[in-house]
Order: sequence, then structure tokens, then C-alpha cells
Amino acid sequence: MSSILCNAQFYVSNGDEVYVSDQSTLYSNEDIENNGTIRLENESYLIFDADLINNATISYQDGNSKGILQIGSGEASSNQAQDIQFNATQGEEAPFIILNKTSGVANITRGHMRLLERFKSISGTLDANSEITGADTNENISKGLTFINPDVATISVVEESSGGIVKNVITELLFPEDSKRAFKFFSSSVTTPESINANLQEGGHITSTVVGTFDDPYPGYGTHITGSETGENGFDATNSGNPSVFFWDASTQVYTLLPNTDERTLTAGEAALILVRGSRVLDLTVDNIQDNFPTILRTIGDLHIGDFTLTNLASTTEEFSLIGNPYHAEMDLDALLKSPNNVGLSSSFVYYFDPTLGSQGSYVTLDLSDQSTTPPSLNDKYLQPNQSFFIENIADNASLTFKESFKRSNEQRQNK
Repeated sequence: MSSILCNAQFYVSNGDEVYVSDQSTLYSNEDIENNGTIRLENESYLIFDADLINNATISYQDGNSKGILQIGSGEASSNQAQDIQFNATQGEEAPFIILNKTSGVANITRGHMRLLERFKSISGTLDANSEITGADTNENISKGLTFINPDVATISVVEESSGGIVKNVITELLFPEDSKRAFKFFSSSVTTPESINANLQEGGHITSTVVGTFDDPYPGYGTHITGSETGENGFDATNSGNPSVFFWDASTQVYTLLPNTDERTLTAGEAALILVRGSRVLDLTVDNIQDNFPTILRTIGDLHIGDFTLTNLASTTEEFSLIGNPYHAEMDLDALLKSPNNVGLSSSFVYYFDPTLGSQGSYVTLDLSDQSTTPPSLNDKYLQPNQSFFIENIADNASLTFKESFKRSNEQRQNK
């Protein structure tokens, strides 16, 4: 079919099929209700300015043929509140979603969408209302919108965006089966309304050091965060009480401890050093070298769209700052650090921590002039989602502003 523009409700009955052919558009400024099948073919659009109610099947991808789901047309009619109801009984998947409302809020009120590749925010507000439930029944039920990271070659991202607000989405960070117990430079790509415990620990909390004590609410998700012998302050109890999360204090040039996990939240762009032992099925009372992978770290919160200016940099020449990626996208560090948005920070070298090197990981120096690393590493000038790096001041009173234009969001790369 060619493009269809509807000024009335678009209703698909049970058993009916609608095909949106290549580079065509199905648009309605009234409700779209689907009880049959809608198939989006290559570079075709499903655009809606009212409610979307999917009770059956909307196919956004068939092999290399990929359609686009767009919330709001960007015209005057896209200024109303919208209710998005995905299929209530089965998860949905889309390769590309665009937010383009002139005003008003689009709310996901039912079902779950897995974003496969890209999201773009132009204007308006999307509240995904994401949540994860089913711990009591050992299930893993998601609602809302998830930026997936299902394997080492695939991670969905937010491409260069010009505006808008995106709230309460789920992001994933995969540690694959061949990972090992090691520290990682981490950075949250969302600001979470709930605690670190609710996110990275999946709400689990071990308060005993008796052998065989587990709290693994969602198998395959989350990790242990330690720092107490008794489990106080939300930490998972260990015999040693050794901490597994550290923050860098640029003013004193030393690592500081995480005070708690049951009250402390995460902020987009906030960098940390985190020991990832594996999933929460691991027994903390056994030896400290066991691994149990794969695991996925999940966070639920608000994305940062637009410029991001750092406020906690080191103040003096030759001091160091630990800088996190504030976006859920790959960032071109060469473009960022050689731009006028970098004042007083090195544009020649950055320092990663590569958890894949040696027995417990190693610091890596990246030379931005030729992209070489010492020692050899897969890390390069593209800072990944949830990744952070050290950088040195070359002058006093440094400042740095991330911009959307420095994103590299049109390619998916190996997660490190």
C-alpha cells in the first residue's frame, strides 16, 4: 500500500492484514487500534498523534527490512496526551523509534517494547513507565521500553537528538559468558529515581555470611555490591566486608567509598569503579575467584538529552578526573576533546581500565593521535554507553561539555 493519512480512527479487525510498503507512511491523528496484523516494510513509518492500542501483531522488522515507529508527527496535532498500549501478552520489538511531539506526554501504559537499534528524540515527552516485576515467582516481567544489549555485538542507543524528554526507560549492560571477575569503569546513562540496590542489585540483599546464602531475584540479572560484614546499608554481606564500588574525588585525587546502596541513587554521567563478580547466583561465602556469568546490569531512569556540562572536574594542572559517559550512545572522544568545549583537559591521551587484560584487568593508555593503546586493547576513541575514563588536566580550572553532535549512534559495536 502507499501512504495512508487518516483523520479518523484507524481500526484493524481480527484476521485483517495491513502492509505499509517501502518508504510509505501509515498516519492517524485519531486512535490506532490493531486487532489483526500491521506490517511495516523497509523504511516505512507508523506515525500516530493520538493513542496506539495494539492487541495483536505489529511487525516492525522482517530480516533487513526495517520499519520505524514514530510517536507524534511534529505537527500542531501532536500536542495532545497519548496512551501507548503494546501487546499485553507478548513483548514487542522495533529497530527504530522516534519521539516528535510538539507538547504533551506520551505514556506507555501497557506492555513492553524492546528497542533493537536506535532511538531519536526530537521534541515532546515520553514516559515509558518501565518496571520489572515477578521476583516473588522467579519470573522476569518487564513493562515499558528497554534499550537491549543481548550480545557482545548489539546494543541499542540514543542517536543524535535535538530535544525532548525521555523518562523511566530500562537500559541493559551485558557482561558475556567469557567475562571474568574484575573491576570496570562504569557510568550510568540514566538518572534513577530508585536506589542502586533496586537497580544494580535487582532489589536483592544478602544479610548473612552462612554458606549457601543467596538472594537472586531475577536470575541472569544484577550483581553483588559489597561493603559490609552484616549487610547493613543495603550492601551484600561478606566475611571481609570489602567494598566493591568506588567513586573518584577530583578535589582530593583519591577514591571514596559508596556509603550505601539502599538510599544512594545513580545519576547520568556519574562515573564509578565497580567490581563485577558475576550474577547474583554466585555464593559470596566461597572463594573470591569464582565467576558466574553471563549477567546483565539494568537501570531504570531518565535519559539525558542535550548538552551535558561537567561540574566536578579536577581544578589543578596535572590532576586527574574520572569522566563518565552521560549518554546512552557511543561518544567520539577525539571530536569531544579537540573541540572548543574542552578547556584545560588533555586532548592527546585518555586512560581506560580494561577488565579483559591480565588476571584482574589493567589500565590502558589511549593515544588519540594514532588510536594506539598501551598495552594493546580493544578500547578506542569511541567511549561506549556505561563506560568512563580518566583524563589529565593540562591547565587549571578545566571544563568540558558533551554535545549530541559527538555521538556515534549509527553503528553498533562490540561491548567491552
